[in-house]
Amino acid sequence: RAAVVRERRPLRSVWEYALDEPNALTLDFARVRIGAGAWSARDLLWRHEGRVRKALGLPAHGEDVGQPFYWKPRASDAAHDVSVRFEVEMEQVPAGVLRLAVEGADRFDLRVNGRVIPRRLDGYFVDEDIPRWVLAGARWRRGRNEILLRARYRHEDHLEDLHLLGLFGVRVEADRAVVTALPGRLQTGDWCPQGLPMYTGTVTYRQTVVRGPRRAGEQVFLCMDRPAASVVAVRVNGRSAGRIGWAPWECRIGHLLRGGRNLLEVDVVSSRRNAFGPLHYFERHPRWSGPGQFRPPEIRCSIPYQLVPYGLTGAVWVERRGR
Repeated sequence: RAAVVRERRPLRSVWEYALDEPNALTLDFARVRIGAGAWSARDLLWRHEGRVRKALGLPAHGEDVGQPFYWKPRASDAAHDVSVRFEVEMEQVPAGVLRLAVEGADRFDLRVNGRVIPRRLDGYFVDEDIPRWVLAGARWRRGRNEILLRARYRHEDHLEDLHLLGLFGVRVEADRAVVTALPGRLQTGDWCPQGLPMYTGTVTYRQTVVRGPRRAGEQVFLCMDRPAASVVAVRVNGRSAGRIGWAPWECRIGHLLRGGRNLLEVDVVSSRRNAFGPLHYFERHPRWSGPGQFRPPEIRCSIPYQLVPYGLTGAVWVERRGR
């Protein structure tokens, strides 16, 4: 005989939470200049780089003939002064020292609000080629802040997006992002509008549940309505109840419950999509992602950020089943 649902108890929509890595703010809009020339208008960094390379007489990335082992020995070793200026709007100054993920950090000099920040690297963000620059000594302020990078730009160099890392929240407004306070708790629903639009790690949701009277032959399940996640892991009182990667979004927890209050933890693992992109393709969910989605032509480019939802986006409940 098939099991029948004896009770369905919704969990509270407010959760305690923890992040497994610092929050991130992707910096992909900037102003640039060559040498002592005029600053450009604000635009996407990869579009600026195309103009910079054209002005310097360098081929666009991808236009080199053959593999790097062929063209690098034949490329000019000339270097050019290029400066990139990022603007960071802060509604609230974050606590603690921030870090800046900078690919090719050894090529740059860095200033924050005009103050020189010595190059001190501390680990990396996601990939070993993206070291974290410790922004010790930076004097942040409410309102607009300026991050200035200067480099001697060569044929083989790239200008890559930056990622500001720390204990802060983020609010995205069209093509701009504002640093805010981290939320005290998370609500059931997309975590992007709750201060984590560019966060790409794991969020652990926590709340307590009370075990009711147990009936013979009964099983207890934790059920979720379509969470937006790469995978979900569930723990009860610190013990694993299982990992879930597809529907039905449920797992058995009755064998881990004890009398009285129990700590339920749900790890929602996201992906790197909302930090690394594609962030400006006109379709939020393209059929596939390649260079044309990360750096789309004008007709397919969305200047406002295109983010996808993550989190416990639907209802969560405990279900008792018996025969």
